[in-house]
Amino acid sequence: MPTESFGKDFMALKQITGKLTRRLVILLAHQYGVSREAAVRRLEGIGLAPKGSWDWFIENGGITNEQAKSVLGEAAFATHEPATIDAISNRTILMLKAAWSRNLMSQNQIEELFQIDTKEILKIWVGFESEIEKELD
Repeated sequence: MPTESFGKDFMALKQITGKLTRRLVILLAHQYGVSREAAVRRLEGIGLAPKGSWDWFIENGGITNEQAKSVLGEAAFATHEPATIDAISNRTILMLKAAWSRNLMSQNQIEELFQIDTKEILKIWVGFESEIEKELD
């Protein structure tokens, strides 16, 4: 996990959540193909998370596989393959849309994080917005 890119990706995600969260750890660990523990310990090691952060997660229920499935979607979690539209949770789509709209993350950063191209991202957003409109009608 290269310090510069890992730290930059962490800070981009942290701007959305405001703090170190389970969701942030899951996304970061998935992006770099490492365990959730390795991601947190790396953040501790480079001074971007307080020492003992991983211990805090463990003492407070850990970061479970169920939580990872909820964030990443069943397919991405099970295979560690790049995400597809169906594999990304609605909550994550909303978070990404908010981050992109506020210029906290670029489309390139989102593409890199989920390993999907811009066309797929736009399909996700348009499809999701259509679902919301249907529910409001």
